[in-house]
Formats: sequence, C-alpha cells, structure tokens
Amino acid sequence: MNSHRHYRTSDLLPYLDANNEVVEVPAEIAAAVASCTACGARLRELQSFGHLLAEDETWGEVGLTARNLQGLIDVVTEADRMAREERAADSDFAALIASSLETWPEYLIAHPEAPTELLVRRIIDAAIAELDRQPSYALRLLDGADSITDRIHDQSTQLECRSDVWKNRVNALRTLGRYDEALSAILTAERAARDVATGGFTLAQIIYTRGTVLFKMGRFAETIETAREAGGRFAEYGDVKRVIHARNLEAIALTEQGDTAEGLRVYLLIAQQLQQLDDRQMSAYVTANIGVTLRRLGNYDDATTYTLTAQQLYRALGAESEIIRTDWALGVIDLRLGEAKAGLARLRGAASAFEALGMLADAGFVKLDLTEELLRLEEWDEAAMMAGQAAEAFARAGANLHLSAALAFLRQAVQQRSATLELVQYVRDYVKADEEERLFTPPSATQ
Repeated sequence: MNSHRHYRTSDLLPYLDANNEVVEVPAEIAAAVASCTACGARLRELQSFGHLLAEDETWGEVGLTARNLQGLIDVVTEADRMAREERAADSDFAALIASSLETWPEYLIAHPEAPTELLVRRIIDAAIAELDRQPSYALRLLDGADSITDRIHDQSTQLECRSDVWKNRVNALRTLGRYDEALSAILTAERAARDVATGGFTLAQIIYTRGTVLFKMGRFAETIETAREAGGRFAEYGDVKRVIHARNLEAIALTEQGDTAEGLRVYLLIAQQLQQLDDRQMSAYVTANIGVTLRRLGNYDDATTYTLTAQQLYRALGAESEIIRTDWALGVIDLRLGEAKAGLARLRGAASAFEALGMLADAGFVKLDLTEELLRLEEWDEAAMMAGQAAEAFARAGANLHLSAALAFLRQAVQQRSATLELVQYVRDYVKADEEERLFTPPSATQ
C-alpha cells in the first residue's frame, strides 16, 4: 500500500511547469507519480492537456502565441478551493439537518469553520422547500440560518445572507398568518440589503414580499402601490418573471379592492406572457386567480375549470397549502351553485388541513365562511360552534385584542341567534384588514 499523500491538480501543474518556487521537493512528486496509480493517471491527463495548450492551433482562435501555465494554475487552484468549500458545506448541512435544531449551537462551536455563505444558502433552500408543507419548521430553519449568519466573519457576506434569511422569514411568518411580525421582519431585511453595495435586486424582492404581506392584511391600495414599485425595480434588472409576479400581485389586489374586471384583464395578459416562460408555479397562481375572478363575476363553470386546472398544477409542484386553498375555492363555488352539502364538506376539509399545517389564520377565515353558510341555512347551533372555533383559531394564530373582541362579538351574536350575514361579512373584512386603530363598529346584529 502506498503511504504518500495524493497530489491535487494544483500541486501537479507547477511540477509540470518546473516551478521550483511553488514545488519545494520535486523528487517527492516524481516518486509519487511513479508509484501511485491515481497520481500517475492525473499527471498524464495534465500532460495531455498541456500538449494541447502548447499547440498554436489551440490558441490561434483567440490570437495568443505565448503561453504561461501560471494563469491556468490560478484558475484550477481557485476551482479546487471552491470545490472544497462546496463539499464542506454539503457535509455540514447534512450533519445539521439530520440533528435537532437545539443541537446546532453545539455543532457550530465544535466546527468553527462551518459558518459560511454556502451553508446558509443550503439552509435557506431547505426552508423554502418546506414553506408550503411545514411553515413552522421552515421558520425554525431560518432562525437557525440567522444564527449561523452571525458567525460569518466577512461583514458584506454576513449582510447579504441576513437580507436573504429575513426576506424568507417574512414569507414564513406571512404563511403562518403572523402579519405584524412579518412587517417587522421586512425592516430588518431592508436594512441589511441597503447596506450591501450589490443589494439592489434583493431590495426589490423584499419590496415585493412586503406587498404580499400587505395584501394578506387587506391593505389593497398599499398592495397595488407596492407591487407596481417592485415591478418597476424588477424591470430595471430585466427580470421578466418577477415583473409578472409583481403584476400578478397587483391584479389580486385590484380584484379584492372590487375592480374585478380590471383584475381579470391583467390576469389574462399575464397568462399570455407566461406561455413564453417556464414558470410552473406562477402559471398555477395565475390560473387559480383567474378562477377566483371568474367566480366573483358569476361565471361558475369557467371558474371551476380554471380552479381544477390550478389544483392539478399545484399537485405537480407539491404545494400543499395551495392545494388546500383550491379546495377552499371549489367549496365556495359549490355553495354559490346551491350545492350546500358538497361545499360545506370541502370547507371543513380545508379548515382541518390548514390547521394540520399550522396555518391557523387561514383556517380561521375558512371557518368564518362556514359560519356564514350555516347562518344562511339557519343551522344556528352549528353556526355558533363554528364561530367559536374561528375565534379560537385566530387566537391561537396570535390575533390582537381588537380582533379577538370582534370575533367574540360575532360568536355571542350567533349564540343569541341575532347575527346576520352582513355581520359575518363585516367581521371577516375587519379581521382581514387588521387595523388596530380602526374602531370596531359592526352593523346591527338584529334581524
């Protein structure tokens, strides 16, 4: 068995070039390549490559006549360094992801070289993959990534990583319905991005993400303004896909604001543009949103077709939360068509599925829809139970006192059999807006 070290490409190239300033003991390398199959094979490959480089025809196309292998050595050395860092990041990531998050600090203390940008990026990617399936776990992964970011020595790299970590924390918090926390997280992400010379594009992404949170909070006018700002910034970078994403957000807000026909017009324009791009996720989003606008315009047949198509696209993507959302939409269509039994079953299933994912705010909104339909059917006892469950879901999601008071008012009105459909709709809009300074002034709860 050979006991010598195996020489890398960056060692053998200066040996071939007889660079004695780099190669301290040429005889050792000579002995190694003579006795070791692996080292000998690597040397022969490099010799063959060197002969190719020495031929004038190889360099004729780029107009070079003099060659020096030092440039090639530098390139290969850098490639070797990057490959080592990639392998190290893969190894550290595998170790961390296989252990509990509580043990990460211990691992990082034992491996002080582990905190790198590559490792943080791998954890961010893992969190993004879990966002639709397990948003609570995704948030914990991002918390772990942020703790690793604190240990990165290069300040510029640290800021770049922090802006990306916190941008994705916003997405996780939004998915979990924790909107106030999401808006606070955006400020941290923005500060980091603004402090990095190359952070302009990330800042555009963060502005777009703010728009998605504002939309969830029912602040549609602000959403439209923010989406247009993000779209303009993306256009400056020539990012057509993200321009489409921003326009999609604008169209959603237009629809929710009541300008449904204009929203549909924008959606159909986006759908045409998407035919030229390979963006399956956005195709699914736009298809689902076209279904929503058609439903609101009373075109239930086409709405069903688009929603089912979107659901198939989401299944192919494995986007669990969006699959549930399309079931919710199909349930609403069933109710509009007078299919109460089927519609209620779909909505109950959607509420349970959202709860299983920890998406309690979404579950609460589904239960408000259930409450409304049960009132329509004059199923008072079940409606009262559902109103209570909706209030509980929002409380568990961290609803502020003013929202809890509105939901308690609704629950009491249903229990007293004095609630109206108008009251349910008012409370739903009030909770969606989540404006603490806005006085809760419900319509009359009596028939």
